[in-house]
Amino acid sequence: VTEVNKVKTIATQEMKRAKAIPNSHDFLSKLGPDCWSIATSGPRAVATTSLEASGFTLPKVMICAEDVVRGKPAPDPFLKAAEALGAKPEDCVAVEDSPSGVLSAKKAGCFTIALLTSHTREELNQADLIVNGFDELILTRSQIGTYQIHLAN
Repeated sequence: VTEVNKVKTIATQEMKRAKAIPNSHDFLSKLGPDCWSIATSGPRAVATTSLEASGFTLPKVMICAEDVVRGKPAPDPFLKAAEALGAKPEDCVAVEDSPSGVLSAKKAGCFTIALLTSHTREELNQADLIVNGFDELILTRSQIGTYQIHLAN
């Protein structure tokens, strides 16, 4: 337990230097605060520190390691996030940057977009869509309140 706590402490300290993925603020600002969540296999303290250091307001729904029995690549984090948002997983879009995250979201039934920020296209090939970054995505809201994601030209 002591070693685990040391690792969590180090990870939390490292996350104080976290930077937002380019264009992620703009992308998320188009969503209402009740329309997105975090689903991470990391501890809540690490996730919170990372998000705050990156300049994000914490979402109302954050599913972290402490909240699920099975983390990624099991579907549990995304299933629990969808439930907390009051949505069906198949109506959710997951944006991921890791192979285990892509697998988790896909197993949950989410449409999955992979960002090429830390892994190769081959490693993320299970995603429904693979993009270099948020600048390749356009998020719009319909008149009935649903969201659509389109590829930028």
